[in-house]
Amino acid sequence: MYSIGLKTSKGMIRMFKKLLLSVIFLLILVIRPQHNTFAVNQHDEFFLIETTNQSTFLRQQAKEDSSVKATIPKSQRLLVIKEVLDSKKEQWLHVNYNGRDGWIKKTENSSLKIKNQHLFNISEATPLRLGYQKTSKQIGKINKGQVVIPMDVAIGENGERWVRVKIGEISGWIQLDNMEVFNRDNNYLNKQLYINSDTQVRRGASLNENGSHLIKRGSLVTIKSFYIAKDGSGTWYYINNVGVSGWIQEVNTSKQVEISIYLYAKKNSKILRSADNSSRITTTVNSSEQVKAITKFISVENKIWYKVLLKNGKSGWLHEDSISANKLKLAYLTIDDGPTKFTSKLLNILNIYQSKATFFMINGNINTYQNDVKRMVKEGHAIASHGVTHDRNKFYRSPESAVNEMVITRNTLLKVTGVNTNLMRVPYGSVPYMKQSYRVAEAKRDFIMWDWNVDSLDWKFNNASYVSYTLSQVKKFEKSGIAPIILIHDRKATVDSLPQLLASMKKLGYTFVPLSEGIKPHQFRLN
Repeated sequence: MYSIGLKTSKGMIRMFKKLLLSVIFLLILVIRPQHNTFAVNQHDEFFLIETTNQSTFLRQQAKEDSSVKATIPKSQRLLVIKEVLDSKKEQWLHVNYNGRDGWIKKTENSSLKIKNQHLFNISEATPLRLGYQKTSKQIGKINKGQVVIPMDVAIGENGERWVRVKIGEISGWIQLDNMEVFNRDNNYLNKQLYINSDTQVRRGASLNENGSHLIKRGSLVTIKSFYIAKDGSGTWYYINNVGVSGWIQEVNTSKQVEISIYLYAKKNSKILRSADNSSRITTTVNSSEQVKAITKFISVENKIWYKVLLKNGKSGWLHEDSISANKLKLAYLTIDDGPTKFTSKLLNILNIYQSKATFFMINGNINTYQNDVKRMVKEGHAIASHGVTHDRNKFYRSPESAVNEMVITRNTLLKVTGVNTNLMRVPYGSVPYMKQSYRVAEAKRDFIMWDWNVDSLDWKFNNASYVSYTLSQVKKFEKSGIAPIILIHDRKATVDSLPQLLASMKKLGYTFVPLSEGIKPHQFRLN
């Protein structure tokens, strides 16, 4: 009996020890830090920021007096590698920018989410690991220049930052030390450049590789990847352009190339001091005006700009959307007596047919339909004065009465739209009422008077017949090359048939553009 009791006691002790070990193991699992994946929408603001100031300094150390390694422009997205507090309890962020790592103050930026951002590898190769620890098994790698999209984020046991990505069918973790946010102005991928000299496209990133194609100077290429050669030949770009793929040297590319070609303005455009929409205006160019392009340039936004010379000797920059290799066949649609309750529909039709017009408007109507007048300006139409009374007995009573009506209308347009326009058309046309004294008086107040050379007689027909009548006059100008200046009125019958007129003019090859103060005005001759 004793031996049996002893064996039972020893068995219970063994069971107790096993139970105790199990409890201790569970406690260790509960107490020790877990490397759980954080949901992207909860914690990713710690990983990505966007600079908000005009210039953010990237410093050598997390100190205000530390040397500046680079100046980061506004609206740059950066990955945060690490965060620290300085002696003043101010937070500093360790980031990568243009291949350089350094520190910026957190007060100089705003937090953003990392989900759906493109990350760009700046090192030769970054390990792809099974877990978010440096000791985790490597299951692949991300090559230099490769772009990935984060799926999840996590913080490692030593505070390092990790993101989970998918490469093909493999999903794993990469550390952020060697990654940057893909910004088109910082990174090579999908960036456009010009070839600055006739260049051989090679099968590999080496001068020893055979050439597959010859690309001519001035050609535009798109960079798909890059490689820094170990043989001393510098940086190579991989391109894939219209059936031509291979490697070219960086030294054979440039953001700009010198040219000498003649182009034409598509529309009334502002000539800018530099290739930037926020740059100062130096002068203007009118629709179909010829300019000489002397430089092509690609901006950081991958937009093409041309430096142009005008016939008056002035120069500046035009965006590619503003110029054409072919001279436009221009026409001017001028609309009197508005705005009215039909103006909104009229503007809709002009928008559908991508046509711009010039509105000569009456003062009282401007006040009544202010939103339509503001819309004219917003959509690129020209606005102009047509007087107050539209009464020949009142308007032409004296040169002073004519000037006064135009001044009142011009001031109203300025108040409603913020645009100070000197364009004007007098009621019923300038002949026979606008004698020389009237014209001189208007010119002294900087007014630019316009008549027309195609009268639609829409007020007389009061139906769609005005369209065929107008087109018959336009066709008389075809051989002469004179641009038709068509008069219509803001009225129901005219607006209802306007699509027919615009469609017919397009078939004839015309583009409707607004009048501007830089164009020599068409005026009826005095007898």
